[in-house]
Amino acid sequence: MSTNQNKRRILQQAKAWNPHPDHVTVTAFKTNPFFDPEDKVQVKYEMLRAREVEKAHLMETCSKFGFSRESYRHIRQRFYLEGIAGLFGHKRGRKGPLKATEELRGFIRSEHTRDRSLTAEDLAIRCYQEYGVTISRRTVFRILEKDDGYKKKRW
Repeated sequence: MSTNQNKRRILQQAKAWNPHPDHVTVTAFKTNPFFDPEDKVQVKYEMLRAREVEKAHLMETCSKFGFSRESYRHIRQRFYLEGIAGLFGHKRGRKGPLKATEELRGFIRSEHTRDRSLTAEDLAIRCYQEYGVTISRRTVFRILEKDDGYKKKRW
């Protein structure tokens, strides 16, 4: 494996790989080997530095570094809140289940363990009766499959 491929793999694992290095048009990234357009953290940091320290024009800076103004604002906010760690990629979307909280999952597991004859529909109804939460049969199946290796019956 070449050095570039190895570095790319490491950057990908760290969620720091820039999938669009060609969008970075800053001269330093083209001419100086110290600057790597595939290193998204370095690109973001240099963009912030250019704007905050050198007082470069916002639109021009965003364009040269391959980001939108909206992205710049998010990057800047994360940097001020989290430091360098805020420049790494983060998992997008919700951080956990919206309705199927750990308490509700525990309830479904305990009800299923207590009475194996209950269908997913029955368990979904019990969730509504006990917690006032409407969940689908499929959600019940997922919870039981993940936790108990439960196999869906053909109803």
